Amino acid sequence: SSVKGMLRAYAQYWQEDESIRQKIVELFGPEEQSDQSGAGALIVFDALPKIPPKLEIDILNPHYGEYYQDPENNPPADYLSPVPVFFLTVAADQEFIFSIAPRPGAYVSNNTAQKDLQVGLDLLLDSLKLIGAGGKTAVGYGVMQETDKSIKHRRKVEEDLQKEAIKIEREADMQTEIKAEGYFGLAESIYREMIKKGWHRDHEHFYEAAKRWMHAIKNESDHIIKSKCLDIISKPLDNFYPGIIDDPERKKGKKGKKFYYKKPRARELAIELNDLKYSVNN
Repeated sequence: SSVKGMLRAYAQYWQEDESIRQKIVELFGPEEQSDQSGAGALIVFDALPKIPPKLEIDILNPHYGEYYQDPENNPPADYLSPVPVFFLTVAADQEFIFSIAPRPGAYVSNNTAQKDLQVGLDLLLDSLKLIGAGGKTAVGYGVMQETDKSIKHRRKVEEDLQKEAIKIEREADMQTEIKAEGYFGLAESIYREMIKKGWHRDHEHFYEAAKRWMHAIKNESDHIIKSKCLDIISKPLDNFYPGIIDDPERKKGKKGKKFYYKKPRARELAIELNDLKYSVNN
């Protein structure tokens, strides 16, 4: 509750972004709530020390204790004796782990949950750095900064999330393409592998994949699937060497040298693809 209060106070009084101030109740719930119906979308967990923290003794030294107890009869003056008050405190440079999470059932979209988590994380980092948590923050207590290890870990998590988002987007695009092209069976398997592994963009990996798949394509009994498989293999090859599918033996120049004579693998694969296409069409 103290950490959540710090986040709320920072968002309300220190945050300049009006859109974030408007989300305070949505993220953290109303200040007064009696049941879960008013719970915020984010859960703020207790802050826990990474290892048992080192403790130190600090001191409060009020000089006018008698005045505070009886202001009318004891005016504040230098003849009053200070009364030292010793207390335990957490030493500097101790590591604590802060955690926030989306409340179960609060979100329908993972994307929205991730955005709100990022807002919560930004508020947490800024509030700990600028206003601190707990009491005596004016003299430095509870003011924290993120460790280098935490920064590296957080950046890695962000990179992983970005990669996952790109992966999901590519999967959606791939599904759209599969549906549009009518790929199914063996053709769908080849296309999926091609997109995921990217061998249609690399010569060496392309030849390895083509060699591996050609045996299955030759044995495919469904002519529609077989034709689509041949098209999938043909497109990258024709992108590498434009025109090779239409004329693998194309010649160029006065001496009549084969245009693709230095690319025997490409020429042989193009011939094989054309032979298979001919057999399918006839």
